[in-house]
Amino acid sequence: NEPLATLVCVHDGDLAGLFEVATEKSARNKGHGRNLILSALKWARLRGAREAWLQVEAGNVAALSLYRSLGFEEVYRYHYRRRPDA
Repeated sequence: NEPLATLVCVHDGDLAGLFEVATEKSARNKGHGRNLILSALKWARLRGAREAWLQVEAGNVAALSLYRSLGFEEVYRYHYRRRPDA
């Protein structure tokens, strides 16, 4: 009775943002994440979204493969910085 996959989708005008996309390790590669993403994008599209965005760590090969298969592409990269003494 615990969730297998989760995400948060935010609709803002023409945009849909996907956050916190995650699938339980034992349930990966079974289509749960894909189905959630497609459902969230449909929800946002029905409310007026025409484009979607998300952020993913560059080393998350499985997620990158999934997102590319859904039509997402890299737009830019960023990284966090902190003071050496922090």
